Amino acid sequence: MDGAGLLNPRVMTDTATTYWTVVAEFEVNQPGDVWEGHQELGQRPAYAEAMKGYMDCIQGGHREIFKIE
Repeated sequence: MDGAGLLNPRVMTDTATTYWTVVAEFEVNQPGDVWEGHQELGQRPAYAEAMKGYMDCIQGGHREIFKIE
């Protein structure tokens, strides 16, 4: 996610059951970089096109932000 402040991205999926959990993981230098990075990505035409209709497939979810100690 070049230039958005979201470093070392990974996508992990759990397909062992019917839950089909998808986890997007990345690192940031400062906690505020999470929100700024998402805002910046949303402004990119290629990203907006790739995500078009994505939320129509989502039934629910949540966000967790962890600090590595």
